[in-house]
Amino acid sequence: YMMIGYLDMDWNRAALKRDKKWFEAHYADDFSSIGSRDGKLLNKAQAIEADMDPATTMDIVESTDVTIRMEGNTAVVNGIFRTKGRDVSGAFDRRVRYTDTWIKRNGRWQVWASQGTLMN
Repeated sequence: YMMIGYLDMDWNRAALKRDKKWFEAHYADDFSSIGSRDGKLLNKAQAIEADMDPATTMDIVESTDVTIRMEGNTAVVNGIFRTKGRDVSGAFDRRVRYTDTWIKRNGRWQVWASQGTLMN
């Protein structure tokens, strides 16, 4: 549980700092993501491209109300993800309820799937 909790927080740090190497290392090769604002299904490369969007700057990236469930080599993380910053539409302050699925492969944890639902 502690490793997944740490990785969940580290993901926020990577998003804030736009740490592309983190995403490349921690998204599984068969990663999929469903966007919270548009419902688009993205693969690993598309998700990383969206995460690195140069038109977006973030001041706050945090998770609250986090719960972790694990069985074997799979973990499911639920929580509320808040981001505050600016993008092409102007200033934003968003809260997204999320579910992230982690899988342990070859001795290390990777994000396998992510889905978010915009709360405000």
